[in-house]
Amino acid sequence: CLYLAALVFWNALFFSKSYPEGLDENFYGLIALLEFVNLLFVRTRSTIKYLPKILVTLALSFLFYVNLTIYGFYSLSLVTLAFATFGFLCYFLDTFEIPACSWNPSYHYTPSLD
Repeated sequence: CLYLAALVFWNALFFSKSYPEGLDENFYGLIALLEFVNLLFVRTRSTIKYLPKILVTLALSFLFYVNLTIYGFYSLSLVTLAFATFGFLCYFLDTFEIPACSWNPSYHYTPSLD
């Protein structure tokens, strides 16, 4: 119930003008998917430090575009946001998370499940 109430609030704040049907739901779905993927895969310090900053910048640029243009290419910009987000996510997984699996497990900075 609280999650839906927050969506109503964010919807009134971010999508207060006319937009294509389902754009807000797709945006919130993308954000929920990113939250789930980050919960599962993000463990190293470098990814924790830089990936959220990049993803928030991408999401804010999408929201600025939606709010500052009149009948722009909103669906195309959402697809661009999704591909850019997953591109950065794959880059960070390939660069930091996969090599972290081979680190020495006795070091204090090695991510682990323990």
